[in-house]
Amino acid sequence: MDFAITKGQKIALVAKNGSGKSTLFRLLQGLEQVDDGEILFNKSIEITFLAQQSETASDALVSDYLKSKVSQEDREHEVKINKMINILNLKPLLEKKLNILSGGERKRVELAKALMHEPQFLLLDEPTNHLDIDMINRLENYLKRSHITVFMITHDRYFLERVCTDIRELNKGKLHQYEGNYQKYLYKKSEREEMEITQLHKLKQLYTAELAWMK
Repeated sequence: MDFAITKGQKIALVAKNGSGKSTLFRLLQGLEQVDDGEILFNKSIEITFLAQQSETASDALVSDYLKSKVSQEDREHEVKINKMINILNLKPLLEKKLNILSGGERKRVELAKALMHEPQFLLLDEPTNHLDIDMINRLENYLKRSHITVFMITHDRYFLERVCTDIRELNKGKLHQYEGNYQKYLYKKSEREEMEITQLHKLKQLYTAELAWMK
């Protein structure tokens, strides 16, 4: 299974549950090792991963959490933090503790934490879970305008349609690659499956003819 991810692409991985999506994400994070082959990264690229469920159970204030590991003199990071606070409407949450936030509020904070450093390569696992329509639209607009390279897993077909430039479909251990958004993917997938059915029919006809000859 060979594929490449290039700068600026917004790619979604589509597959049935249990097909290996999560395993592929763990391989990309370096949490598991490949049995065969290799995964090559540009060593200068910063990779950020946003999990489906936040594991942060801290009683820290949201404002402190967002500024953690950032120098007080680092004005550039402060500007980036404020930018994400505005985009994701986090001002009402800044003086709240992380462990009392709702699922949607926690997701917005984690998104801000992941995006404020403007990573070059972003792995997203179900990024729209727990978000309302307004927040999903804000996230869509940000990702479409940004130069961040994105590789995501999501069941949100509308999000795929509006954000993705490419689709990768994992099916029975094979990876099929499609350029375009979700609608184009459905059309091209239909074409591919029709072609496969035609080829299978021809093979069956050939097999029947060969079997008749043998007899």
